[in-house]
Amino acid sequence: MRFPQNRLRFTVDEYLAMERQSEERHECLDREVYAMAGEHPDHGTICTNITGELYAQLRDKPCRVFSKDTKVRSGPTSKPLESSKGLYSYPDVLVVCGDMQFHDEH
Repeated sequence: MRFPQNRLRFTVDEYLAMERQSEERHECLDREVYAMAGEHPDHGTICTNITGELYAQLRDKPCRVFSKDTKVRSGPTSKPLESSKGLYSYPDVLVVCGDMQFHDEH
């Protein structure tokens, strides 16, 4: 599924539903959706090396290391009926210490 080109803004639920069906990855900043660029091999190597180092350092700690395939929401905590400001992105490396929080069952 492709994102409609004639729309500039999407609700968070619309973005997440379309992103789950899309073959391409997109990031969403304050409800505006942007296609992600491709990756250079050197960038992939750097990300893999950092992920490996973090994994080794955190092995016996209550933290988990994730690769760039994990979508993350960052920014202010949204309140009901707000415009859902924030960034949904795929960071190169992610470390989670403690309980993970999810938007929904996906």
